[in-house]
Amino acid sequence: MRNCEDWLQSVVEDCSIKEIPYKEFSDKKKIKKGGFGTVFKVKCESLGDVAIKEMADTDTDTEEYRKIFINELKQHSRAKHPRVIQFYGVTIKDYRKLATSIIGGLRETPVSGTPLYFVKLYSDCWNDKPDKRPSMEEVFRRLESNSSKLDPKYNDTEQDFKENINNSDSKSDEIGLYLPTLCIDS
Repeated sequence: MRNCEDWLQSVVEDCSIKEIPYKEFSDKKKIKKGGFGTVFKVKCESLGDVAIKEMADTDTDTEEYRKIFINELKQHSRAKHPRVIQFYGVTIKDYRKLATSIIGGLRETPVSGTPLYFVKLYSDCWNDKPDKRPSMEEVFRRLESNSSKLDPKYNDTEQDFKENINNSDSKSDEIGLYLPTLCIDS
């Protein structure tokens, strides 16, 4: 498969499993963490309270993992019994869809009125081949050489920039890292 989104989509189609948009989930509360992921209780717009299992990202791109995942999906989707938790479908978080789309070549359309040198600069930064992207020094040089073309109100000095950083309300301990996970409802 080309990427995670394509792989998941093929599983959904092959196993006749419903895909539920991740944006339908809210009020997430952790229940338990296990070997393959973490189970959460969430509110789902279309289903009410449900449990979701977020698959751990470790080794998710191996053939062995895919076989285990597909087997678990098939077992859950076939189980129809009052004492077995009902399986509703799978989901992929929106940011992961966006990431896989970007890897596949998706790019934003430039905003009307954006200076062409900015469009060229950020387009160059998107190059699929890292060695073809400009270095940070090159980005800075290109921005600096075009700064005179900007409206004067946007021409902050280095001192202004440092003052803004020092006066910022944010603290380094407020910065977090959120790792993507694959979700299934079970």
